[in-house]
Amino acid sequence: AREDRNGGWIGHGRAWRSTPVGWSGEPPLENAAGNAMADYDLLEDGFCPLPYARVLTADYDLLRLDFPQLEDRSVSEIDAWLLKHAAYMSEGQSKRLQKGGDHYELLGLSSYSSGAEAAIDSAGGLVGVQTEKGQVNNTRRKAAIRMRSGGRAATFLVEDSYAIDSRTGELHAQMLEVKGLGTHLQADITSPKVTGLLCFADALRELCFHRLLQRLIDIYACKR
Repeated sequence: AREDRNGGWIGHGRAWRSTPVGWSGEPPLENAAGNAMADYDLLEDGFCPLPYARVLTADYDLLRLDFPQLEDRSVSEIDAWLLKHAAYMSEGQSKRLQKGGDHYELLGLSSYSSGAEAAIDSAGGLVGVQTEKGQVNNTRRKAAIRMRSGGRAATFLVEDSYAIDSRTGELHAQMLEVKGLGTHLQADITSPKVTGLLCFADALRELCFHRLLQRLIDIYACKR
């Protein structure tokens, strides 16, 4: 469904709000709790895979429940599946980490003896000092959905597969929403709070909140 400008506020994610016709980045995208007037739903490409990422923890029982194809998979197989479908960084974030980007100095990339080449291949993006030790592989890019107010998050379609209901027009797909994979190439990043990343401590805190709320829901459901 598309946004109905005459129907009032319909909530986050309830309808697709397209960018204005001819929009090419001005005014910049405000999807990180900024100006709602410049906040849009976008289909974004150029996400770079992170071949040396790893899974620290996951709710394997819930993943098996939500994704039937994982029902008989081992923990290591599910880890590989998660990395295949979720270990990516946005093109906009890659630009910020290159020389001249705001994160180049902030994250100390300039302090490496080999300069930016210690982490960035200026010809293509993040790949590391050597190919076999790369952090981002630019040979396999991926597209994702940036929902309004999503900020540093994006939603990937599993196996890039989807279907449209011929009767209702609804989109049906298996999806993974990934947080901390970077800002959009044309996002407003003037605020130092808009890092595009999710630090380890914050990720663990969100995981703890998730586990706590899920446990409370489970206890409540058992008492009904």
